[in-house]
Amino acid sequence: MILDMGIRKYLESKQLSTIWFGSTQTDRTPSPAPVPLVSSGGTKVTSGLNVYHIFTQDDNFTVNDSVDVEVLIIGGGGGGGSATAPTGGGGGGGAGGILNGTTTITAGTYPIVVGAAGAGGGPGGAAGANGVDSTAFGFTATGGGGGGKGNSNAGGGPGNPGGSGGGAGE
Repeated sequence: MILDMGIRKYLESKQLSTIWFGSTQTDRTPSPAPVPLVSSGGTKVTSGLNVYHIFTQDDNFTVNDSVDVEVLIIGGGGGGGSATAPTGGGGGGGAGGILNGTTTITAGTYPIVVGAAGAGGGPGGAAGANGVDSTAFGFTATGGGGGGKGNSNAGGGPGNPGGSGGGAGE
């Protein structure tokens, strides 16, 4: 009814009127603008609204505010085994373990450790070395298992366990 006749005409039709204009907000100062998220470490790549940090060597990741992140952590691959000449074959090194998921991190600096690949077996039929674990934000991706040594005359060696186990030698 008030909108149909206009507020002035409505007030004129009343002998006593009280209309209160205001806000229930007690603090009328504008809230500050949100602090922009600032992060550093590794190789920083921006694609649209997404920011990626790619680590290929040990470094620190630093962020100025709490943030939900998606992480992909891969352990170092295992080294392949070697074989004795002229026969036999060393087993292949296993892939490093993979962790993928989301987590919330708070403002701070976080060490990122990138696991190196394991060394291949040396001459004369030696097992490959395991890959090194990779760690970030309290999570660990296990390095891959080294490949088994190869020696067809005496039998090959087993591969080592790891993120993915190394193959057996022949």
